[in-house]
Amino acid sequence: MFVRLAGCDYRCSWCDTKRAQRAQDGEPMTPQAVLDQVIQLGTYPPDAPVDVVLTGGNPLIQPAVEELLELSPANWHFHVETQGSVWQDWVNHPKVLCITVSPKLPNSGVEQDPQTVTDFLLKTRLHRARTVLKIVIFHAVDVQAAIELYQHVAPLVSDWVFSVGTMPDDGPEDLRERWEFLTNVVMGHSRLGSVRILPQLHVLLWGHIEGV
Repeated sequence: MFVRLAGCDYRCSWCDTKRAQRAQDGEPMTPQAVLDQVIQLGTYPPDAPVDVVLTGGNPLIQPAVEELLELSPANWHFHVETQGSVWQDWVNHPKVLCITVSPKLPNSGVEQDPQTVTDFLLKTRLHRARTVLKIVIFHAVDVQAAIELYQHVAPLVSDWVFSVGTMPDDGPEDLRERWEFLTNVVMGHSRLGSVRILPQLHVLLWGHIEGV
């Protein structure tokens, strides 16, 4: 189950969820109300583990996420997605089993200091969660920037991913071409043997529509 929290401290030019960039774009809800809605929308077998992805926006600018974690049933697990620009101690909560840090390259139009990524990852270093570095890629120059960033943080992450970049006006064909380009780049590069490619499947199937 995805829980998308409205509000972000960045304004990336290629953001595919611009409707979640501002806090006022969302609906004010208490942690208990969020929990109740997840239960209502999902169909979960009794005592089955439930995976909840906290994304945004940037969920790390929200004030009450730790309360949501504490209120959730013991068999619920959480996955956090953030650019790593803001820290809150609840990231190291035992229920958080995966942390995806997605630093922004210059292709986003946002100047993110790479040191913020290192500082964030260092704070998760002793946490048992799986930590993923996910970087949005459009062009070959982005690949080189991603490699340079990865060299600095490789000991701090479990996995790294290239996400095929999409602009709000892109159609499925644009995405397929960029996915093919990136696949060829990775296959032909000796230093990218461990990287995984995510094709933005939701955009490929449905485009940039609300509710996806």
